[in-house]
Amino acid sequence: MAGIEGRVLRRERSMSVYSDGSSDSDEGHGGPSERRHRIHDANSSSEHFEDLKRATLITKRPGETDEEAKRSLYADLEEHDRLNISLTTTYSNFVRGDHKPHGWHDVPAGTSPSRVVFMFLVMDKLKNEAWWEKWFEQADAAGHMNHYSIVYHRGAACGKDSDIIMDDLLARKGMPAWPPTKTGWARSGLVRATLLLLRFALEETENQWFVLLSDTCMPVYCFHDLYNILQGETQSRFRDFGLTIDIAMQRNIWQNGCCTSERCSHKADQWAMWVRADAEWFVKENHLLRVRPLATFIDEPYFINMMDEHHRPYRNVGTTYTRWYKLSPALIEQGVNKFVTSPFTFQKVSMRRIGRARRRDCWFLRKVTAGAEFPSPEDLKLAPETALSRLTKVFRVSFLNFGRRGNSMCAQCYMCILRTFRFIGGRRALN
Repeated sequence: MAGIEGRVLRRERSMSVYSDGSSDSDEGHGGPSERRHRIHDANSSSEHFEDLKRATLITKRPGETDEEAKRSLYADLEEHDRLNISLTTTYSNFVRGDHKPHGWHDVPAGTSPSRVVFMFLVMDKLKNEAWWEKWFEQADAAGHMNHYSIVYHRGAACGKDSDIIMDDLLARKGMPAWPPTKTGWARSGLVRATLLLLRFALEETENQWFVLLSDTCMPVYCFHDLYNILQGETQSRFRDFGLTIDIAMQRNIWQNGCCTSERCSHKADQWAMWVRADAEWFVKENHLLRVRPLATFIDEPYFINMMDEHHRPYRNVGTTYTRWYKLSPALIEQGVNKFVTSPFTFQKVSMRRIGRARRRDCWFLRKVTAGAEFPSPEDLKLAPETALSRLTKVFRVSFLNFGRRGNSMCAQCYMCILRTFRFIGGRRALN
């Protein structure tokens, strides 16, 4: 055990590389400078934080000692590190219409018309498969059968000779990322599986928007409206979580010098959307090689960190709506063994909840349990925009811009005018 931990610490502490390109060996950084001490303290804090995160993943099996459970976890994490290194060589035989093998980095150029690709990261089946069937049937009936594609990664099939499920929606309409890689909660395999989904999805040259979804995600729009919304999307979407304990602890999941951005401790919702240019970039770069060994919980910081580090523009907005639990004082007093709050699982989703997700500019909602009450695909259709609704929207935007410029305007006045518009509309409808 000491050997494993020693290798990690020696690798991380070998040299500190600064954002200006200088290092500990350069003249001017020798001695106990304030800058070096600050960075050393941040690295020490981050390393301790990583140890705490790994400790939460140690699970004892019956008859297993604490030390054996710890060894088992570290062996598993080392296996994930090996799989990260061999990713681009393991998947190097993509066959196209020319019947020739193409390597990992040989990505075809995009063409039109543009499609959205739904990348499902699942263990077995979708939780609400029958509902999804109706949603796609509605899309096909509306003439959108060539405007989407499906790629899926089925974790339960990892290590199998063939897919364990051959008759579900994903198998019938989608393309598997085959063979599936090893995943697991808090493991780097989740990022590796996402990169696999992106790489397989890039084989379809029409795919322009790459949306990552879980088995519990559900759309908040019918496909027709979603596709219309996508037409205006020219940048990837990663929703920054803002202030988190990772920022407070100055966490950095990257090897020294690989991520020097001031935002290296930020993280974002993993259920994101990539445009084709960013999907190609992440696939060809394989930044997994730059992640610290034995790293855990990297699915949220991974993509946004590299976008920030390399100054790639993106929209800071969510793709999938999630309602988060709040930590109660009772849990805090008991010593909560978690670093983040947990997502709420919906047993029932109303149109009011759908509206809330839409107002946050989200396209999907999670986590929706199997058999949950959910509006039908027909109910998700947007109502035709009337002159009154357009006027209301223009007024709302104008009011928000007015406020941002530092002008003062009573919110009650705004609400009064808005109610007047609605009252006039209601009276006209009655007449």
